[in-house]
Amino acid sequence: MKGTTYLWWLLRAAFCLGLLLVAWLSLSPQIPIPQGIHVGDKIGHGLAYAALGFTATALMTPLAKLALGTAVIAFGIAMELAQGAVPGRTQELADIGANVAGMLLGILCALLLERVLARWRPRSSAPDCVAKKIAVG
Repeated sequence: MKGTTYLWWLLRAAFCLGLLLVAWLSLSPQIPIPQGIHVGDKIGHGLAYAALGFTATALMTPLAKLALGTAVIAFGIAMELAQGAVPGRTQELADIGANVAGMLLGILCALLLERVLARWRPRSSAPDCVAKKIAVG
C-alpha cells in the first residue's frame, strides 16, 4: 500500500511541476525559431499537454478526470491567449489545437494503462472492506 501512496504523491508533484513549467514556457519571451520548424513547436505543445493529461488522469476518479481534464484544456487555451501580451510571442489557433490534442492523447494513454494494470491486479470476490473485516475477525 505504501508504494501506491508514494506513486500518487509522485504523480501529483509531477502534475503540479508540469503546470508550472508549461506556464513558465508559455509566458516567457520566445527565442527566435529558425524558419520551417513550426511542426516541432506543435509537437512540443502536444507533448507538454500529453504529460499533463497523463498525470492528471492517473490521479483521479472518473468524474474528477473529466473535470480536471476540462480545466487543463481551459488552462492551455488561457496560456495561448495570454501569449498575446508577451513580447515576442503570438497567439496561434494551431497551438491551441496541439494543446488539446496532446491533452487528449495523455488522457487516452493513462486510461489504457489503467485497463492494462487492472487486468494484472489480483481480484477478490468480496469488496476490500468485507475482506478486511473477515481477516480481522
